[in-house]
Amino acid sequence: GAHTRGRCGIARAMARLDRAEEARLLHEAALALERVGMGLQLYEQAGNLSLGQQRILEIARALCSDPHLLLLDEPAAGLRYLEKKALGDVLRQLRDNPATRDIPVIFVTGLDSIEEEEKGLVLGAVDYIAKPYRPPIVLARVRTHLELKSARDRLKNQNAYLEAEVARRTQ
Repeated sequence: GAHTRGRCGIARAMARLDRAEEARLLHEAALALERVGMGLQLYEQAGNLSLGQQRILEIARALCSDPHLLLLDEPAAGLRYLEKKALGDVLRQLRDNPATRDIPVIFVTGLDSIEEEEKGLVLGAVDYIAKPYRPPIVLARVRTHLELKSARDRLKNQNAYLEAEVARRTQ
């Protein structure tokens, strides 16, 4: 999928004709893996990773596309205890990282207990949708969180502008 982030196109990417772009994209992939604690697996084939590592890899891959929202379907299904813990650590890192903390995370899951919902929210999810879900409800919740993110981004940009303006005027 790196060819979609590049400028040279799929044919040139496959033929490896633009080594500078290839190096830039590899660096970007390395940063994404570092962000989720998988920097050492940069050259490992995805099929050789455990299921938990594959889930985390998919989150890293999604982050490469600069998402406005992460919708995670059954994020912990089939994971062993340590893999769930690692996934939780990654979600906490995303929440604590200034570069990713403003990306809303929504869990979609078949687990419908209050404890599971609370666990998901503690890990950093902004919403928790239980299965079976109704598509109009999912769309409404996604739309709401995208609008909230957009409003927060506008306020952050306006705040930065005003702080710069105050600094400029007080010099």
